[in-house]
Amino acid sequence: MDNSVIIRQQLPSDQRSRLDQKVRHGNLTRILPGAYTADESGSWIHRVLAVQGLRPSAVLSRTTAARLDFWPDLPSDDVHVDGARFRGAPEWLHPTARAIPGGLVMRWGELRLTATPLTVLDLVDDVGGRAIDEGLRRRVVTLPLLHQTMDEFNWRRGNTLRRRLLHESRDQPWSELERDGHNLMRRHRIKGWHANHRVRIKGHVFYIDMAIPALGLAIELDGWSFHRTREDLERDAARHNWLQYAGWTVLRFTSTTLEEIPTWVHRFRTLRARVTQQVA
Repeated sequence: MDNSVIIRQQLPSDQRSRLDQKVRHGNLTRILPGAYTADESGSWIHRVLAVQGLRPSAVLSRTTAARLDFWPDLPSDDVHVDGARFRGAPEWLHPTARAIPGGLVMRWGELRLTATPLTVLDLVDDVGGRAIDEGLRRRVVTLPLLHQTMDEFNWRRGNTLRRRLLHESRDQPWSELERDGHNLMRRHRIKGWHANHRVRIKGHVFYIDMAIPALGLAIELDGWSFHRTREDLERDAARHNWLQYAGWTVLRFTSTTLEEIPTWVHRFRTLRARVTQQVA
């Protein structure tokens, strides 16, 4: 695929007539008025390059910035851009007049994107708390940096939700299911648990979704897409075995059984207390 995009206004005047002739003969695909490609598909990246080429000072944002920056598999073919106007914009193009401070603009090759913390916060409008979860899981942002960026846009609509989600993220969940699990543990005032608890076993490093070390209890939260491939299944089976070998009791929960966690924690606390009494 040819990723190059031709911007008519950037061509010398003597080359524009030749460009217009190629367009008339159907040798070029129009992406936007004044932006063309030789590739017949006119893919998403062509749209991105066309928008930036036509508006060099604009800043790509939201799902567009996320796909380019840290979330390449984000399912969105729209193009979001700030600081730009397009008359009669097609359905896939979402321009806004929002001005982005220079300190919150980053470069991706020749493209201008919102800085990662701002992109994550913007994505809340598109995917909710999952935006923060993904940013933390991929280790492209930190909570202090997100709070700092929030302060630069403290007037924004939707900030009440963003602040709530950031507060819920204080234990750094890596998925919406983990976020729900953390809220459940706090709501039931369960003490002694740690999120994404790091353990090292015979040279292997694992992260337990929620661990209660005093009970030797590993709580794993499995979403419906948890085992997407055979490799995922085999990797998880090996991980489960290593945790069991190291003395952890592993309990697994899904979104359907999440509310059972407090009951199971209580059972293990009771069991540990009985064992302690018997030993004493």
